[in-house]
Amino acid sequence: MMPLILNWPQAYEAGLRACGGKGHHLAKLQRYGFPVPDGGVVVANVYRQLMRAPVLAEHAQAVSTLRAEEVTAPTVSRIP
Repeated sequence: MMPLILNWPQAYEAGLRACGGKGHHLAKLQRYGFPVPDGGVVVANVYRQLMRAPVLAEHAQAVSTLRAEEVTAPTVSRIP
């Protein structure tokens, strides 16, 4: 069973599908010597499972129609 959180070397080995694009590419950069802050990746499947939770799905739906220029509007922080 794969851990829920992977360090950079583990994320590199797990691959793109398990870690998502950002996590896997940061792991690749770290592997090849680029300066990447210490950290790791929450595996993509955990994210998918969390987003299925009714309260999170409701919030995601509420913000899904926002345009980029709207995200800093004061009313956005009041979305239920």
